[in-house]
Amino acid sequence: MFGFFFGAMCLAGMVFVLRRPYAFAHDRGWHGWHGGPGRRGWQDEQPWGGQGPGRGFGRARRMLRFVYERLGTSPAQETVLADAAEAVAGSFESLRGEWQQSRGDLARALRADAFDVEAMRGLFGRHDERIKVLREVLVTQGARVHEVLDGRQRAALADFLERAPGRGRWNV
Repeated sequence: MFGFFFGAMCLAGMVFVLRRPYAFAHDRGWHGWHGGPGRRGWQDEQPWGGQGPGRGFGRARRMLRFVYERLGTSPAQETVLADAAEAVAGSFESLRGEWQQSRGDLARALRADAFDVEAMRGLFGRHDERIKVLREVLVTQGARVHEVLDGRQRAALADFLERAPGRGRWNV
């Protein structure tokens, strides 16, 4: 009898917790211990042009906050780092639509009676142009970040980038 009662109470508690409006609301206006709706903080800012459908830029903002804390940056340095991250993310965002277009071009080249070599050359030329723009942005923003950080901060950022090969390792 006690086991049945205990199980029913656990089930009721789980239903109570899961029915809360912010139980699964990651980056949807609820911010846990940082405040509820209506509270403005760095979490409420919409980085990099706002949130698009299905994109959680709150994770990127938390990652930047983690980097700021690790490097011990000043507000002026944080502004430069945020601007650099925004520029690089914008360049990568311009590549996002290229994947669908490239798949379509490859499919058309394969469907033709003879493989369309010119379509593939055009596809790779388009890739080269976009990568060229991305390289320029990375070089200019890298120079800005290098200029604003001191030696210790540059070494810490370099170590951080070297050890973290992907987003999953940053654990933010």
